[in-house]
Amino acid sequence: MSGEQQTNHLPFFSSPIVRRESGTDWSVDPRTHSNFRRTSRSRTQTLSLNNIQGLSEVDLDDKDAYSLDSPLIQRHSEATNSELFYDLFFVANLTVFCSVKEVNDTTTLAQYIGFFTILWFSWFQVSMYDVRFSKDSIFDRVAKALQFGVMVGFAINGPTFDVGEKLESIMGLSSDDSITIIADPNLTSFKSLTIIMMASRLVLVLQYLQALYQTRHQKETILPMSLIAGTEFIAALVYFGLYFAFHMLHSNAYLTWYGVAFLETAICTAVSSIWRTISFKGTHLVQRMSLLTLIILGEGIIGLSKKCQSIVKGQIFGFTSSTIANIACCVLFIYLLFLLHFPSLPQRHFGSIRQQIYALVHFPLHLALVLSLDGANQFIAWRAATVRVNSLMAQLPAMSFSTPQVAKSSVESLEATVNDVFYAAFKSADGVGEVLHYAKGNGTAHVGLELLRTSLALPLAGED
Repeated sequence: MSGEQQTNHLPFFSSPIVRRESGTDWSVDPRTHSNFRRTSRSRTQTLSLNNIQGLSEVDLDDKDAYSLDSPLIQRHSEATNSELFYDLFFVANLTVFCSVKEVNDTTTLAQYIGFFTILWFSWFQVSMYDVRFSKDSIFDRVAKALQFGVMVGFAINGPTFDVGEKLESIMGLSSDDSITIIADPNLTSFKSLTIIMMASRLVLVLQYLQALYQTRHQKETILPMSLIAGTEFIAALVYFGLYFAFHMLHSNAYLTWYGVAFLETAICTAVSSIWRTISFKGTHLVQRMSLLTLIILGEGIIGLSKKCQSIVKGQIFGFTSSTIANIACCVLFIYLLFLLHFPSLPQRHFGSIRQQIYALVHFPLHLALVLSLDGANQFIAWRAATVRVNSLMAQLPAMSFSTPQVAKSSVESLEATVNDVFYAAFKSADGVGEVLHYAKGNGTAHVGLELLRTSLALPLAGED
C-alpha cells in the first residue's frame, strides 16, 4: 500500500472554538482574507489565515462575524443537515395536529394556539443552541436523537391536547372548573407531555454544559453560558413540578407551560444580547427563521391539496366555478405571502440584537400564518358544501305532497339525496372522529325523514 491512509474519526465531544496555533489572533480581514487587526482590552493582535484550522464552514465575507470581543467560535453560513432534519419533525407535528384539531370555535382556537406555542418555543430553544454551538460529534448526534424523540412525543400527545374544555360538556357534571382530557381523570397525556418538555430542557442543559466545558479556558463565556444552562434547568424543574399539578379539576396548571416558555426564551435572549461573546453574530439564525416560514407555507399547501382531494373523493360536491375560484384565490394568497416575506429578507448579516428581535417576532408571524392558511383551506371545503346544500334546498319547493304516491316519491328522492351526501362525507373523512361525527348527522337526518313519513301517513322505510 503506497502512502499512509488517514481516517477521520468522529470525536465524542467537539469544541465550537476554531482551533489556532500559538502566537496567532482570532481576527480575520473580511476583505483581504489575510490580516485583520483589532484592539482588545490589553493588546492589538494579528491573525494569518495560514495559522487557522477549521475555517472551511465560516463565512469570511461577514465582517460582524469576526469583529468579536471573544474567541473565534465556528459559525455555519447555512443550516446543517441535522437542523433541516429536525425541521421535518416540526412540520410533521404541525401537519398531524392540524388534521386532528380543526379550528371551528374559541375552544379549539385556544387549543391550537396553545399547542403551537409549546411546539414553537421548544423548537426555538433547540435552534438557538444549534446556530451557535452545535458541532458534529457523537454527543451532539445523541442529543439530537433525543430531541427527535421529544418531537415524536409531541405528536403522540397532540390529539389529546384538549385544554379548556368544560367538565359539564365532557362528563355531564356542573362545574366552572376546566379539565383537559376526555375519559382521562388522571390527565395522563398532560402528565406525559410535561415530562417530555422537561426532557427537552434537560438535554439542552447537557448540551450547554458540554459547550461550556469545551470553552472553559475562555473566561468571558463561563457566566453567560452558565446562566442559560441554569435557566433551562429551572424550566425543567418547573415542568417536572407540573406533573404533580395535573389531577382532576385542578388542571388549569397547563397555563404555566406558556408562561415558562415565554420567560425562558426572554432570559436566554437577554443573556445573548448582554454578553456578546455568545451572541448570534455570524450565525444563520435569520435563515433558520426563513426556512421555518417556508415549511409553514408548505404545510398550508399540503392542507390545500387535502381539501381538494376531499372534494374529489366526495363526488357529490364537485368542482363548481365558485369552488375553483376559491382554490385559485387560496393559491394566490399563499404565493403573495411568500413574495411578501422572502424578497424582503436582508441579504447580509445585521446586528445581533436586531437578529434576536427579528427571530422572536416570527412567533406571532408563524402563528398568524398557520391560522390564516388553515382558515383559507377550510373555506374551500365550506364553500363546496354550501353550494351543494343550496342546490338541494332549491329542490324542496318543487316537491309535491298532494297525494300519498307523490309524497312517497318525494320523500324517497329526498332520502336518496341525504344518503348520497353522507356517503360522500364518509368517503372524504380523515379519521374515526369525523366518521362518528358524520354518522351522528346521518342518524339525525334519517330520524327526521321517518318523522316526515309519519306525519304524511306514509309507510316507514323497509315497509311495504
